[in-house]
Amino acid sequence: DGIWTTGTANDFYYFIPRMMELSLRSEDIEDYQFDASSVFPKFGLAGFESWPTRQKAALIAATVWKLERLAMVDDSCSIDDWITGIARSPLPLGEILESIGSKVSEACLEQIREWYPESKKAGKLIGAYWYDEEDPDDQFRPSPERNAIVFNWLFGSN
Repeated sequence: DGIWTTGTANDFYYFIPRMMELSLRSEDIEDYQFDASSVFPKFGLAGFESWPTRQKAALIAATVWKLERLAMVDDSCSIDDWITGIARSPLPLGEILESIGSKVSEACLEQIREWYPESKKAGKLIGAYWYDEEDPDDQFRPSPERNAIVFNWLFGSN
């Protein structure tokens, strides 16, 4: 299967549409085989930056569509999983967060903020997928710049 298998960019390019379809359909955060934090990092392996513009636009539109649906419910667990996955991918994180910004309820944002109690004081996200520094051995670790984008979206600019 494409999530747990290594391969070439062409292999991942082949598997991405099906993995994305399953992620878009998944309503259950416990369905870890197709969770967003596993799927989105594969876009870098699939050479997303070199895809045709229409394919990238379709993927971004589908991602925004799903985030808008997640934002309609106060299910911060799912939306946090998607945002974490996107942060670990080459997708345009700032553009996507800006698209959904006002659609996410304050209750949902507050619930996510509670998951990162040390982050506001530290001025960056600290948690399972958010690290203090880049590690060249971890190709899916969000960069400090992408951490800052999500931090500012969640907590506002410092």
